[in-house]
Formats: sequence, structure tokens, C-alpha cells
Amino acid sequence: MYLTYNSAFEELDKMRKAAGESILIFGALKIDSRNFLNNSLIVENKNQETVFYDKAKLVPFGEYLPFINLKSYFKISERSNLFGWGFKRGKGSELLNLSNGLNFVPLICYEAIFSNFLKPSVKNADFILQITNDAWFGKSIGPQQHLAQLRIRAIEYGLPVIRVANTGISAIIDANGKLVEKLSVNKSGHLDSFVPSRKHNTIYGLYGDLTFLSLLLLAIAIAFLNKKFINQKNFKSEY
Repeated sequence: MYLTYNSAFEELDKMRKAAGESILIFGALKIDSRNFLNNSLIVENKNQETVFYDKAKLVPFGEYLPFINLKSYFKISERSNLFGWGFKRGKGSELLNLSNGLNFVPLICYEAIFSNFLKPSVKNADFILQITNDAWFGKSIGPQQHLAQLRIRAIEYGLPVIRVANTGISAIIDANGKLVEKLSVNKSGHLDSFVPSRKHNTIYGLYGDLTFLSLLLLAIAIAFLNKKFINQKNFKSEY
């Protein structure tokens, strides 16, 4: 049976008691005040109000159906999960504040594969936190590939990353993309470590995909000038 955050009273009470004075961060399905279903990251602590982050990059055909306006024509059901309706998209990347003074940018599942998604929020972040369910990858190389994408995000933004995956690979990654600690696939346990320090803002963190666009334009300009120089040289040699 699947319970939403709104109805899992007994389970949440057990989690809160186990957390004690610590900050509790977890993922859950949540029904909002407008009766929309959200895939959410939730932060709870006695010293701050509950904080919610709703997933913004939804998985097509898994969390929503593209071109849903055509469903009646193709006789497609709108049901895309066990609750009978699609997920509501969140607002986008956010900077969340913790009661201990640290700030982080949350990622849920495959939001980690989008390079520019984090850019609006990382300037004052201390780390990136990803929660994910990689169980559906099965025995494939998917969890390793997903982790590799996250290590690239660490390098791009110069930020350490904490990754929590319910079937692995959970990991702590430093700002250079190096694995500090990890729990392999289907291994139970916990990681107890200091959060690595962040770097100063990186070029990609400041300018995002404009970095690659500038390099592309520079490469085109060099190629054009080089070709023009070769043509002029060949023309002179003929005379």
C-alpha cells in the first residue's frame, strides 16, 4: 500500500522520533491544497517550519503523459500512477535553508542529468542533495550512470554532493567530483561523514551554457579565419 505524506501519520511519527533533534530530510508523495499530487523532498526539524520542494523535471510517461490534450482522440487513460492522475510540476530549482545554517539545492531523481537546471540556485549553496529511487533500473548499469551524471554536476558547480538512493548507489561526493564515501547497489547501511567544502563559483556556475556557446562560436570563428587564410595563401602561390 502506498501512502502520501498527508496520510502516513504512523510512519512519519516513527521517523520523527528516530530523528530526535536532528534534521530529517526525506522524499514522499504529497497532495497539495489544490488536490494536486507532488513528488516532494521534505525537510522537518523542531527548530524550523516544514519545508517542501516539489520535483520540477517530471519523467514523461512515468509521472505525466505528454500531449494529454490528445488523450480523448487516442482513447488514452490519464492515469500515470497508482493514485489515478499525473503529478504536478514544481516551480524549479530552489535554495533551501537548514536550521543549522547550511543551505542546499535539492534534486529529485533524474533532475540530476540537466546541467543548467541548478544554475539559478547554486550561488549561495553549501552542497547539492539528491534523493532518488533507482530500483527500477534493476540489474542494469543505470545506477552507475546516474551517479556519474551527478559527479559531473559537482565539478560543473564546484559543490559537494550528498546522494541518497533507496537501493543504491548512495554517496558523498566532493567538489572535484571525487567519491568520498559510498554504499553500493542493494547494500543496506548508512554514511557518516562531514560535508566537504565547496569551491568558489566556477565559470559554468556563473555563466551556465553560455560557456559552451561562447566556445562554439570561437571555434567557428577560428575555422572561418583559418580557411580564409589558407585560401589567400593558395591564391598568392598561384601567381
